[in-house]
Amino acid sequence: MSPRSPRNNAARGAPWAGWVPGYAAHVVDDRSASLRTAAVTALLAQFADILGELYERGVVRTRNTPAGDLAELLVARAYNGRLAAPSGVGWDVWAGDGRRIEVACRVVQPRFRPSESYAPFRSWEFDACVFVQLDPASYAVRSAVELPVATVQAISAHSEWAAGHRVRVAQDLSVAEGARDVTARLRAALVELDRVRRPDPGLQEALPFDAVELTVVPPHPEVEPTGTCFCGCGEPTADGRHFLTSHDRKAEAAVIREHYGSIAAFVAAHRAVPPMSQASARSVAIKETS
Repeated sequence: MSPRSPRNNAARGAPWAGWVPGYAAHVVDDRSASLRTAAVTALLAQFADILGELYERGVVRTRNTPAGDLAELLVARAYNGRLAAPSGVGWDVWAGDGRRIEVACRVVQPRFRPSESYAPFRSWEFDACVFVQLDPASYAVRSAVELPVATVQAISAHSEWAAGHRVRVAQDLSVAEGARDVTARLRAALVELDRVRRPDPGLQEALPFDAVELTVVPPHPEVEPTGTCFCGCGEPTADGRHFLTSHDRKAEAAVIREHYGSIAAFVAAHRAVPPMSQASARSVAIKETS
């Protein structure tokens, strides 16, 4: 094994092994020795199986190498937003604050070539871009920096060969004008992804599209009270309160009905549905045969 390989560096205490607590080290240290001796075709088959499982769980939207899809999903969750259509509209995420976010991602080796760059920008239809660097050994988030579109235009270089503008991986984006370090937010979103399980196909057929999409959006960040009840009634609230007494339940029920249709569908979207009892199964069978 090369002394510069990600696995060996992690074993020697390389810093990226701890970017996500209990995540990167677990992935690196628990690799089976059989991977190092397996045939290429076997490795490709296993990679395809893993990628297919990620696709079924909704973590990636294509069966391509998952780095780009993963970065877009993390940004969508971190920004409380929604992913754009896979066909491409000049940006990748519609953020919760209404901004259009482009996502640029690279899996970065510990020693990368100075010429390496992110995918070229061919339009400026977004409001900001989040530049994400992922660890090659575990896909942990090495760094994530948000830049306004004007800054991206200013620091990028035109490439005739790529028919677009490129930003090099080696550039220190954290010192660029308007830069925001959002690394912690994306790392938290990655940890939350461990809770994602393959959805129930029957449930997806029963729920509207927006409800299914909502299940992969993280909770809203803490919101400061405004002095008016958040349920929409318009009544004033005491200092530090978001709702009048019991009005939070009314608002909660209204949101659940709007997005899920019923409390049962809401619970089923986030937890395993209990198995059908024998009495219910007999009742269903009688109805189907009658």
